[in-house]
Amino acid sequence: MQIPSGAYWAIDYHFDWIAGAIMQFSNVEANGRFSNTPVSDRLDRLIQGNQEDTDLLVAFGNNIILMECKAAGGWNKKQLISKAKRIKLLKQFAEPLNDSVRIFPVLLSPDKPSEEVKKVAGIDSWPWIELADYGQESFSAVQRCGVNEKADRDGDDWHIIKA
Repeated sequence: MQIPSGAYWAIDYHFDWIAGAIMQFSNVEANGRFSNTPVSDRLDRLIQGNQEDTDLLVAFGNNIILMECKAAGGWNKKQLISKAKRIKLLKQFAEPLNDSVRIFPVLLSPDKPSEEVKKVAGIDSWPWIELADYGQESFSAVQRCGVNEKADRDGDDWHIIKA
């Protein structure tokens, strides 16, 4: 598949917004209320009212590519499980509306996610693209820390570190 030069690109695109875009693309009358599939766990609903997103969205024609990207650090199982669930819900939503909408999840990082992480998250079939020639040795990151300059997510200070 070749991505055309006029493709739509967006970063940090919320999953709720993707559902709305699919509905509009499918020419479904978008007035009134829609069922949010009443289930006991609100995290099993298509629209969750949170800011969970895909890192990079590329859309063209009837294709939607959803990229999860990591520049440094490992893949978080819990996060991948949640995102896999959201993408599955999007696919289930799109199919009856417009079976020509095609959603392609992709992983992008310098290091390949472990097979264990992919299996646990249920994303065995997602392709991985190596972020090659990234030059991690020159990459820096911002990190919260305490007064001792050790990583601390609740720290009141921050510093720049080599990734």
